[in-house]
Amino acid sequence: VTEGNTGQFTVTLSGPSDSDRVVYYTVVDTADSGDDYIALTGNVTVSANTTTATIDVVTINDNLEETDETVAVTLSEGQNYSLGATVTGTATITANDIPEVQIYAEDEFAFENGDRGEFEIVLSTVPRVAKSITIAVTGEAINGTDYQLIDSPVVIPAGQTSVFFDVIPSDDDRVEGSEDVIVTLGGAGADYSIGADNVATVTI
Repeated sequence: VTEGNTGQFTVTLSGPSDSDRVVYYTVVDTADSGDDYIALTGNVTVSANTTTATIDVVTINDNLEETDETVAVTLSEGQNYSLGATVTGTATITANDIPEVQIYAEDEFAFENGDRGEFEIVLSTVPRVAKSITIAVTGEAINGTDYQLIDSPVVIPAGQTSVFFDVIPSDDDRVEGSEDVIVTLGGAGADYSIGADNVATVTI
């Protein structure tokens, strides 16, 4: 079941009963009860004159990057029923948390007198591990000459959703007009996708 949707187990009796039957079960999971899915009660009622009841696994759609996780339900012995051959079922919660990355110019202007420009790269989800974001640096200003070198990739540490990096102009004696530093996101794949805001500019 994809994160944010509902999975379901079906408990089946061999025949109908004239009274309700409460069937008990235990849960073993790699997902976190209460965080990844709504906690299960440990029992389900098969209504009188029916043979089935369902156990719903209601998953929670969060903004955490996760691997696929499982919820396993195993039926337990009870006083008014016996167990058949199949007593365990497993549901896999499929993660849908590939982060989207975008870039913004938080300070759009930099000056040779020491005033820095600033970019921010932002992820849509909290990463489990560090993310290396590929960037291309272009523009009239020359990377490593008109300003301190900006390297690719830019690393966003695990547990953080954004990182800042500066445009630090070189203070030289040349008479120059304004020049742009343009950063474009790249390298999308299984690790991250690229959002609509994928280019940002700082002007020196």
